[in-house]
Amino acid sequence: MNLPFLKSILIILVCSISIVGRLFAGVSFSDSEIIPYTFGEFVEVSDNLKNNGFWKIDQQGYAIWEHQISLEGASSLTFLFSEFYLPENAVLTIKSIPSGEIEEYTFRNNTASKVFSTLPFQGNKAVLKFKVPIHYKDQARLQFWKIVKGNSNNSNIGFKINSGNDCLVDAACVADNETIDVLKERLIHSVVRIMTGNAFCTGTLINNTANDGRMLLLTANHCLEQSNVPPEFWVFGFNFFNDDEVCSDPDFKTFKELQFTNGAKLLANNPRSDFALFEILGDVNPVWDLEWAGWSLNDVNIDFSFSLHHPLGEPTKISIENDPLVEGVEVFFGEEIVTWDISEKGNGWESGATLQGSSGAALFNQKGQIIGQLAGGEAGCNNNLDNDLGDFYSKIDRSWDFDPANNRSLRSWLDPEGTGTKELNSLSEETSHQGLDISIFPTPVINTLILSSSIEGSYDVYAMNGVSIISNTNISFKTIDVSTLSSGIYILEIISKSGSKTIQKFIKN
Repeated sequence: MNLPFLKSILIILVCSISIVGRLFAGVSFSDSEIIPYTFGEFVEVSDNLKNNGFWKIDQQGYAIWEHQISLEGASSLTFLFSEFYLPENAVLTIKSIPSGEIEEYTFRNNTASKVFSTLPFQGNKAVLKFKVPIHYKDQARLQFWKIVKGNSNNSNIGFKINSGNDCLVDAACVADNETIDVLKERLIHSVVRIMTGNAFCTGTLINNTANDGRMLLLTANHCLEQSNVPPEFWVFGFNFFNDDEVCSDPDFKTFKELQFTNGAKLLANNPRSDFALFEILGDVNPVWDLEWAGWSLNDVNIDFSFSLHHPLGEPTKISIENDPLVEGVEVFFGEEIVTWDISEKGNGWESGATLQGSSGAALFNQKGQIIGQLAGGEAGCNNNLDNDLGDFYSKIDRSWDFDPANNRSLRSWLDPEGTGTKELNSLSEETSHQGLDISIFPTPVINTLILSSSIEGSYDVYAMNGVSIISNTNISFKTIDVSTLSSGIYILEIISKSGSKTIQKFIKN
């Protein structure tokens, strides 16, 4: 990446944001707590493989680069690379001190934009070690751009640990509404924690009428406007639940291994209804069991609603409104916009609350369909107690036809085939009746997998880390050659010509 060019873009962006921010602050967000949660400050650095650290050659023919970085007073360190490319068989290891936390990165972490951001590391010091086959040494790229120096009062930020705030409710816990309990079993897998450099917001994977599992993410436009780095650097975390025993349920999966990917591009946004739609660009693992939430443009008879979000960047929380939704009016850039209000007249949320970092979270109706995203409000916690104040959500129908000619409306992306659909269910619901009734055998397998019936379509074989190893498209097949695979467990994804899908595990001997 050309860093000076990037900086020039950012300077223009920051200048324009400062103007927009004042407008928002003057009319809608002056008292709002619903803003991105900033957990640190940026420190610009210029370290790279050539001007810092030291190299050595080991007896196995690997070049090894080691470098140490420390920032006095930091509670955590997050690394942003303006150039990031790891050749195959190369490994970058980052170890934080004094926590001893270690993360490894390989060519699988390379992104199309050749930039990269890590998650926060606890502590104020880190040791970086890069090991690469010597004949690939000149291909490697590691150019630091910024480090996020974590605030001392946020030592646990970015990690799967709850604050212990009693007015925040874990999304995995039993709700006081049986319908919501059923709906959120799948919808908690659609919630995405967005790290926008040095801040957290919330987004939701959203389905489209093609039901194709495209990585579309709905969030608030102010998360984009208040970010100091482009979306190519953003980090997206899935299934982010508390590491501790959740709601006294020892059988609940907490996904101790973090599930995250990097990079996105903006598809559409509208400051006047505070929505932004992105496409996540990084690879995702099919075993993560993600969900794409449905949506509705209908705004009548919404008896109750709920929101799933990441306040303070914490593991997924839920807020529930048991009363019928009411409409309100907020002013965006001098224009009055009709919103969904969680009204303080009804004592706000009946269960849970929102805080900074909840920005952009979806509001779901009683069918589990998205009807808006969190734009602002004053709900929060005082001494671990809900303050009973309200929030407002921008309505999805206000963003539907914002600027269809330039593909800046939600309609252009959520109804790409122009079906005129007014409401859509989640991807798992829409495709459940289309699921392929296919079995595979033998398993364990030595050379050839056999399908119970012939298929016209495509298939992918994935390693458990999500990397596609074997892929074929537009073919007719009843067998799959897996003789080249090493022994282990793999994921097979089959998609028929009509779009029906099945995902199955198998063992290779």
